[in-house]
Amino acid sequence: MLKSIPVLWKLSAVVIVIILLLIAALGYRNNRTDEQRAVSLARETSFSCARIVSDNIVTPPVAHDFNRTQDLVRMLGGSNPDCTNMRLLAHTSGNIMAEAHPGDTASLSRDHPLCLRCHDSEGPPEEPAVQAHDEILELSDGRRLVAVTIPILNETGCRDADCHVHAGDPPVLGFLEADYSLDRVDNIISSRNTRTLIGILIAVVLSVVTLWFLVGFYVKRPVRALTTGMNELAERKFDFRLAEDEKDEFGSLASSFNDMASILSSSLRELEKTRDYIRGILESSADIIITVNSSGLIRTFNTGAENVLGYLRTDVIGESIEMLFADPDERKVAAEKLKYSDDIVNYATRFRTKEGDLRDVLLTISQLRNPRGELIGTIGIGKDMTEEKRLQNLLMESQRFAAIGQVFTGIQHSMKNMLNACKGGAYMVDLGLRKENQDMLVEGWQMVKQGISRMADMSKDMLRYAKDSKPRLVRTDLAQMLSDIEAVIKQTAKDKGVEFKLDIAPELPTLSCDSRMIHSAVMDIVSNALDACLWKETIDHEAPKVVVSARPSEDGKEICIEVTDNGCGMTKEVKENIFTPFFSTKSKTGTGLGLSIASRMIAVHVGKIDVESEPNRGTTFRILLPIDGTGGNKEDIDAKEGSGS
Repeated sequence: MLKSIPVLWKLSAVVIVIILLLIAALGYRNNRTDEQRAVSLARETSFSCARIVSDNIVTPPVAHDFNRTQDLVRMLGGSNPDCTNMRLLAHTSGNIMAEAHPGDTASLSRDHPLCLRCHDSEGPPEEPAVQAHDEILELSDGRRLVAVTIPILNETGCRDADCHVHAGDPPVLGFLEADYSLDRVDNIISSRNTRTLIGILIAVVLSVVTLWFLVGFYVKRPVRALTTGMNELAERKFDFRLAEDEKDEFGSLASSFNDMASILSSSLRELEKTRDYIRGILESSADIIITVNSSGLIRTFNTGAENVLGYLRTDVIGESIEMLFADPDERKVAAEKLKYSDDIVNYATRFRTKEGDLRDVLLTISQLRNPRGELIGTIGIGKDMTEEKRLQNLLMESQRFAAIGQVFTGIQHSMKNMLNACKGGAYMVDLGLRKENQDMLVEGWQMVKQGISRMADMSKDMLRYAKDSKPRLVRTDLAQMLSDIEAVIKQTAKDKGVEFKLDIAPELPTLSCDSRMIHSAVMDIVSNALDACLWKETIDHEAPKVVVSARPSEDGKEICIEVTDNGCGMTKEVKENIFTPFFSTKSKTGTGLGLSIASRMIAVHVGKIDVESEPNRGTTFRILLPIDGTGGNKEDIDAKEGSGS
């Protein structure tokens, strides 16, 4: 309820309460002071009148005349309008000896309030007080009075007087008791309280009117204008401005408000521009873009998603994202992965369209967080891979057919050459038999044997190429393997006039590989390097040379094997086809499968092989093999080859 009260009312109430408290405190203090002064003056007056009577009572002329004493009490008690009564009491008997306003009572009982001032009603009589005293009494009707009691002492003068013949009387002969009304004082105090209350009411009214006017003009008006401005901003009317005609703090506040409105207007335009730009990107994208809240419910669904999946955004917003997955468990798998990472890249899954068709989708899922880092949902960007996958399968199939055709073409070409060689040899044999020419017979038979040998070699190479080559990984001393190759090839190279050199880095780490495959691949490359050196015509007495080196890579994860020669080199066309099956530059002796097999053996180790070559300058084959081996298998290699990698 208090929150609904306007600030102006609250401020006025606080000021009024403070003014009331100040006026009330000042009025109370002044009235209290005046009351104390009036009561003190009444006491002094009452005590003075009673003292006059008591002094005259013991005066010898009056003391011997009781009638004059009684007249004096009545005169002084009756002449003072504030004196309600005055009595002269005997101490021992309690009899009223004289009274200003006589009543029916001739004596006072022990339990009379006047007697109880000095005596206990239940105990034995006590010696009364010999000092004059007074007190303020409040009557049952609410009136107050000052009661003055003065003892009449049995002084020496009295004892010697003729009126007191009993010198053994007590020290106190009696009391003069006088009651003076405080009505006049109370009326004055009441009148002052009334005037104070009226003054408070007038001050409150004046304060309220003045405060209302001042606050309304200097506070409420600019505050109302500021409130209007804030409401305008809340309604996104950022062109609204406050008047800056004030010269006080409200003027500065209006200026700050206008600056804030300008900044908000500029920021809003930028945000709207950015929002429209991003929205345009999302809506223009052909990819599937979906956002999901932290509960797994769809929040946004772009046009690309509508086109691919057939749903309208009104069909899916607010529904569970699992409705789109062909297998809802795949959504759970993705959610489990997101516990350990904010992003999942290239997550292959399948969505089911509104018509029930399946679409292959490649998803990238990222978690969405607010500026405080709290998770608010996820965004998934997916690409429909259905058509690409179909085309990829067609491409792989066509590549298989092309490879088969290439293989058969190569086989046919090679077989044709080899059969021609056998046919020529057979002709020589027939001719030698007819002519009984032993030399022609031997020469023809050698040609037949050479053709048969080449066909056998090609058959073995084809078996090696087609064989399911799964590497058997073992820790291998690569330095020892290369040394074994050196021992085999060095003498052959020397016989052919080629210098062979082995350069192995010290402390070369062991390699996890299939030693048989790597040995065969390196041996094929070294043999080709020797042939390249022999085919080159040396100039300037250049010595043919083949160098085999091995060293770890810079990151220490791979071993690099290089086979370098200074032979005839290769043209660009030859270099691009050297790993193609049945491609050979050795028209008479090669099958065209050696480097293809070597490349395949390196690939099953998840290694790399590349070549650098310049015609008449030489060639370098570079092999990179992972030190810790590979988990690759033939299916992985087939997939790479089928995708063109």
